[in-house]
Amino acid sequence: MPQKSKRKCRATTAAGRRWTTETFARSDDDRDEQISMNLSNLSENNQQEFSLKDKINISDIGDLFEIVKSQTSLRSLSVLIYLSLTYFGASWRKADLFLKQIGSLSAETCNKWSEVFIEGDLNDFLEDNRGGKRGQSFFDTFPELENMAKLYALEGCTRKSASFTSLELAQYLNEQYYELTGEVRKAVFCGLTWKVWRR
Repeated sequence: MPQKSKRKCRATTAAGRRWTTETFARSDDDRDEQISMNLSNLSENNQQEFSLKDKINISDIGDLFEIVKSQTSLRSLSVLIYLSLTYFGASWRKADLFLKQIGSLSAETCNKWSEVFIEGDLNDFLEDNRGGKRGQSFFDTFPELENMAKLYALEGCTRKSASFTSLELAQYLNEQYYELTGEVRKAVFCGLTWKVWRR
């Protein structure tokens, strides 16, 4: 099996340091009061199930959350846990505390995304509107100018005298742009542009 990447090793180590090693005692309010069973009447499988519940602590859940979070979206995982807690009757404060302890989104954020999901707007729920291009850049419109500018900058940097400046590159790009587009600028506008650029 290949070795883990540095990023995964660091994330695992950081997650391990974040969680406490102490186990939290469960209060009687958390247990379902309607189900009162006698442990002596249970079979061995049921006794093993109850012993597993006693062994689970918040750090194990947090570690599992970190593992799954690295493979999927934090939002969808947080909403899944929030909806599950809400379905099983956990109070909003307990759900919020639990979500914060495992490193998830807050209950308020999960509630908002749950409403989006339940209303059936799956595209909004799955979209991640972070990053990306907001619009076309100058070099998206004129890719040949980008290549010319890179070549000119490379030539300027390889000169023996260290005289290459960004002003020189800007003037070269300006000349090439007007040659490419065929536009002519008036001298008055050039002076105004120069004053704005020097500020």
